[in-house]
Amino acid sequence: MYGKAHWFSLILVFASALWVGTMLGYFVAADIFDPRFFTYFNYALGFAFYNLLYVSFFSVELFGFVSLYIMPVYLNITAFVFIAIVVIVALNDNVFIRATVLGGTNRTIGETHTGDWIVHYLPLVMLILVLLSIQAYYLEFVETFWKYAGRNLKIFYIFYVFLTPLSILLVYMLTMPFDKNYPTTLATWELFLLVIGMSLVIQAIFLAFILTYPRAKVMIQNTIETPAGVQERKLK
Repeated sequence: MYGKAHWFSLILVFASALWVGTMLGYFVAADIFDPRFFTYFNYALGFAFYNLLYVSFFSVELFGFVSLYIMPVYLNITAFVFIAIVVIVALNDNVFIRATVLGGTNRTIGETHTGDWIVHYLPLVMLILVLLSIQAYYLEFVETFWKYAGRNLKIFYIFYVFLTPLSILLVYMLTMPFDKNYPTTLATWELFLLVIGMSLVIQAIFLAFILTYPRAKVMIQNTIETPAGVQERKLK
């Protein structure tokens, strides 16, 4: 069963996948891409995410899975990168300076500033725009899940939302030279506490938002729908 497709969302997500894919291709071609830096890992994750999100628009089950289990992880990591780079540069401005002519490279300060905005800040801006465009559909799925989930499933989901992105961040810190890639004046234990705290706060805000934000109903009664107009009857 099909309803009316939300073309703005379809075009926006397709354009986002195209943009991220183009930037990844440029990073690789220009020999900039370095998987040891968490920022580039997040760009690769974003490319996979937007492609999967677009495909999920054509399947109620897949859209539900992406909404509930993939979106919280990608949102956390993207928001973390957005905030972390500000904190890191505040603690050690040489992280920014070393990539400019002042640090011995051939990049101007303007070029480095623009690149910094594109790789660290733009991904979250894009994701927020996408979320705003699909919020009615997304929140409807969250509401339906929360309504029919039992107590144990709800507890599992809360732990999943908090711990999955945090686990990714901690695995990175334990396996990659984060102290060389993103040097600060903090001790290692202080950095771990800061990362844990930032990740948990981001997820707490996210959960509070999706579980309490007023729903903007766009679906017909007892029907759940994706932005592509694919519909399925709700459980009774």
